[in-house]
Amino acid sequence: MKYNEFDEKPAVVRRLTPDQLPDLNDDEIIISLREEGLGTGKNVYTNAHLVLYHGECEIWKEPMGFEYYTRYLELGKILKEKYKERLVDFDVKYTANLGGDHFRAFDKVRQFRKSLSGKNEMDDNEFDLITKSGHFDKSTATYWKALEFAKERHAGQTRDEGTPYFEHITGVIDILRQYGKVTDYTLTIAALHDILEDTDTTKDEIYDLLRTYPTDMFLRTTGRLYKSHGLAGEEVYDKLNNGNVRDIIAEVELLTHDDGVPFKEYIDRIFQADSIKREVYRYNAAAIVKLADRLHNLITLPLCGKPEKIQKKIRETEDYIMPWRDQFKSGERLFAAIEAKLIELKSK
Repeated sequence: MKYNEFDEKPAVVRRLTPDQLPDLNDDEIIISLREEGLGTGKNVYTNAHLVLYHGECEIWKEPMGFEYYTRYLELGKILKEKYKERLVDFDVKYTANLGGDHFRAFDKVRQFRKSLSGKNEMDDNEFDLITKSGHFDKSTATYWKALEFAKERHAGQTRDEGTPYFEHITGVIDILRQYGKVTDYTLTIAALHDILEDTDTTKDEIYDLLRTYPTDMFLRTTGRLYKSHGLAGEEVYDKLNNGNVRDIIAEVELLTHDDGVPFKEYIDRIFQADSIKREVYRYNAAAIVKLADRLHNLITLPLCGKPEKIQKKIRETEDYIMPWRDQFKSGERLFAAIEAKLIELKSK
């Protein structure tokens, strides 16, 4: 689909000016740049174009060449001149054609995108995940699998306030994004944080969902290397490559509250970084997810209509969670938000 005002323009126009772009009414505008028409061999760029899209509407098209990150930046400035502060992202895939031989190309592209979104201080990996580009895309990140799985397993469940339970899951994830806690590992745990406690899902099912599998080449190679030790190729691969999945399951299990365990003991175990042995990840993602979980619970608490529950959650938070604030500095922004919410709830 194309905007009508461009239908009668030449198919290829080399230079773009702000007045040639369509007027858009969105409060927040995201434009994406896509590579189209790439060939093979010597003809790889013969019919290749860079195409600007707003949603699925094509708004600009021009010839494409190798190492076009400088052109991306030029187009970004033109878009910024046209849409000003309403332009919040200029999305692009981080391909070899974009970066070419310039090793800082992706850094320059990412920095421009950060300047648009106001997230200049955010870690590069975190930013790439938020914008669904870079290596945190749906084909590699465990988060997307976990989120769809959680949606399926929590289907039909509702919270005390009558909202679908899955809205709590996405609410926790939104809080983590808002406070900059967005690695693939952390968001995967957030997506699954209630799945063992509130559904019939097993740890084995989570493992089967998130694990990766060896290629035939890997199996053949390890078969030759480890034959004398009697180790199967799949076992070797699993030990080398699925430690992150075992860490995720351990953290989700840590977040699962057994009714027979006092709440203080449950919380203390989460915030003690050495309470579980992590194979790959050495930071306490469970504690970060628990803070986001509690903040979302406090935000939605007034909707439950149960004064006794509201008072119980306030006491729990003040007595058992907030005392960890001085020892868990990486969660300071979330602790501050929880403190502000507690003050608000107690004032009503």
